[in-house]
This record gives sequence, C-alpha cells and structure tokens, in this order.
Amino acid sequence: MDRVLSRARLETICIAVIVVAVAFVAMRLGWNAFRLDTWLDEGSYLAKGWWYATERLRPYSATEPTLYMPLYFYLVGWLQQVFGVGYLPGRLFSVLCALLVFWLAFDVTRRLTDSVVAPTAAVVLLASQYPPLIYYATATPYALCSLLSLLAVRLLIAETLERWLVWIGIGLLLYALFFTRPNMLVFAMAPGLWLLAYEPPRRWLPYGGLAVAGFLLPAAATVLVFGYGLFENAMRTPGLSHIAEVVGLFRSEFWRVVDLTSSPYDPQGQWQEIFRTTRLYLAEPYLMMIVVIALAVLVRLFELLFTRASRRLAPLDILTLYFVAAAVLHLLLSQSYCVPCIMPYVNYFLPFGAVVGGLLVGHLLRWVEDGRRTVLSAGLLGLLVPAAAASQAFMADTRLLSPAGERPSTETAAALGAELRPLLPSGEPVLVLSPHPLVAQAVWLAGNVVEPLSMNLFLSYREFREDISPAQRAI
Repeated sequence: MDRVLSRARLETICIAVIVVAVAFVAMRLGWNAFRLDTWLDEGSYLAKGWWYATERLRPYSATEPTLYMPLYFYLVGWLQQVFGVGYLPGRLFSVLCALLVFWLAFDVTRRLTDSVVAPTAAVVLLASQYPPLIYYATATPYALCSLLSLLAVRLLIAETLERWLVWIGIGLLLYALFFTRPNMLVFAMAPGLWLLAYEPPRRWLPYGGLAVAGFLLPAAATVLVFGYGLFENAMRTPGLSHIAEVVGLFRSEFWRVVDLTSSPYDPQGQWQEIFRTTRLYLAEPYLMMIVVIALAVLVRLFELLFTRASRRLAPLDILTLYFVAAAVLHLLLSQSYCVPCIMPYVNYFLPFGAVVGGLLVGHLLRWVEDGRRTVLSAGLLGLLVPAAAASQAFMADTRLLSPAGERPSTETAAALGAELRPLLPSGEPVLVLSPHPLVAQAVWLAGNVVEPLSMNLFLSYREFREDISPAQRAI
C-alpha cells in the first residue's frame, strides 16, 4: 500500500512539474513573439515569403537567385496573406510548432519508456534551455524542422499504422525537411538506423524503397515547378554536392561567381579558433544539454564494455548518434561562412537531446529493483528540476539573434516603413544600400519590394579571391 501511494504521489508531482514547465514555456514564447527584436534571417523569410506568395518575385530566377529552399518562404507568405503583413503571423505559427514539439518530446519519450519520470525529464530538460525560447518565437524554420523530425520518430514507433504507410510517411517528412532546410537531410540517418535495427531484414529493401519514393516523387515535382535553379541549390547540399561532381552535373555562372569571389561582409571563420567557437556558441549556451548527451554516451559505453547488455542499437543510441552527428556537421559547416551560426542551428535538433535525456532516465531506472525505482525517480527529479531552473535563470545570452550586437526593433522597422510608404515608387523594386536588415524590412512593411540582392550584401558586393588562377579570373 505504501509503495502504491508513493508511486501515486510521484505521478502527481510529475504532472505538476510538467504543467509548470509548459506554462512557463508558453508564457515566455508568447511574450517573446510580441516583444522580441527582429534579425536578418527573420526579415528575409517574412519579406521574401510575402513577395513569393504574391508573385512579386520568383525564386531561382535571374532576378532572385536565392540560396534557400522554398517551402518555409511560401508558408510564411501564405500566412501573411491570410492574417496580414507583419511579424506576428509567422511568429505565432512558430510558437504553435514549438508547443507541439514539447508535446511530441513528452509523447515519444513516454512511449519508449515505462516510467512516468522519463517523459517529465524530457520536458524539463527542453524547458531548461534558454535559446529555443528565443529562436522558436521568431518567424524562422527552427521550430518547424524540430516538429517535422520528431513527427518522423513518432511515426517510427506507431503501433496502429501499417509499416508500409509509416515508411512512405518517413519519406514525405524527409522531403519536407529537405525543402525547408537542406542540412536537415542528416536526419535520414535516424530512420536509416531504425530500419536496420528494428525492421526484419527481408523488409529493409521494400521499406527503404518506399521511403526513397516518398521523398523523390514530391521532390521531383517541386523541382519541375521551380526549375533548374532549385535543382542546382539541392545539389549543393553536403553529400549531394559530391554526387553531383561525380556524375558531372554542371553548375551555373552564378555559382562560379559565388565560389570565385569573396565579400568583406562575409564572416571569416578561423579554423584555429574552432575550440573558442565551440565554447562560445555551443558549449556555453547549451551546457546542460551537452552534459546530458555526454552522460548518455558514457552510460552506454559502460554497459557495452562491462556488462552483458545487448549489442543491438537502442532508441537511446540512435537518437544520441543523430544529435552528435547533427551538431558536428553544423559546427563544421558554420566555420566556412558564419561562425556564430552554430548557436541558432542547434535548435533544429535540440529536442532530440531532451528525448535522449528522458530515455537516459528511463534507462537508469531499469538498473534498479522495482522497490527502489520510486526513490531513484524522486532523486533524479530533485536534481533535474533545480538544475533546469538555474539554467534558465543564469544562461540568458545577449548574443542570441544578433551575434554582432545589432538589434533592429520591429517597432522601428514599422515606423520607418510608415515614413517611407508615401515616398517609395509604387510597383517598382527599391534598391536598398544599407548593411542594416531593418531598412529592407521597412520597405517590405511599406508594401514595396526590394531589389532581391540588396537583402544581403553577401551576394550583392563581391571581390575576386586572391588565390584564384588567371584562368579562373577569366571566367
């Protein structure tokens, strides 16, 4: 009777902790959606999304040779068509995606463990991180990509769906991820490992084929709609770019310009400073999550080396491997063009670290006898909740959104847009000569379209690289 009562009390405590954590997250996300300053990426998504959706610009054309994938632009553009031009439609959509991310982190962890504490730990761990409460409240695809990838994991563990439907769904979700953010294709390793570990070998080929078909068919249709420029963008994805070179796919003059030139506005990554970069933009903002991932790796290594634990890949192993691979990939890629960008990029896959934390708790609880699990559960919660509160209280980072220190205000952009509205030529593109993203956003809010290359000086101001040959210069 005492044991039952103790477990009942523990479940009540877990419910209370989850309610408090989610209420805090919802209030913070809502507050940030209305009050946050804007930044270059958000303005680009919202302004170009509006212009694409209203057909004032066409991506991958001679006048708009964008480097980005189309899905999120059109999504925030359509939202503005329905709810009005501005920051809030896209931001509130991100907040909705973020809340669904928290629910999926809880649901996936609950279904993969038999402990009420494990999903509570996942929610608390995700709520402990300061950056997602910033980035998930802006009109950027971080929350959406997290939601799509967690949906894929939820599909993998679905018990009521036919498996062939599951793998078609995986392909469709990979398509959505890729045409939102190409680097998210690294997520394919998680379903791939799941296929090898949990599906019968005779099903590997048909299920894998269904996933590939679910990806390629809508991808081919999307490329046909937007043309060769989108295909060229897709082929520059790490991994796919190497395949493109092997089969001899040619790149356009636009990419030759980008590859053979540089800009004084390009962030200059210094490989010798990679440890400093890792500390400033990865280790410090996400300290608690990184500690949990390291503990998960150590626990599994200990099991494999010193116990008779099964050598079969567990969900904990698959999601840990994915988190580490995604972090390393984004860290290395950011060194070439935007050193501080690893800080926002982590939010694409951060919820998987929280699920890993929850699975680790469930794993540890299976080490002890039934009679001691309640005590250990209470102890783990007693450590995790104060640590999460401390993480939120002391890890606020002024480098978020604007590593260079610029913090353009949404109110200022709106006020400048109102002043510019009677002065700007109606129906004609405006050339913006300013390094401040706020100016281009003001033109968008005034109802005009800017000359696309003036959105970002990365493309509009180029110089020859010093190390190119005379033949390359002649191109």
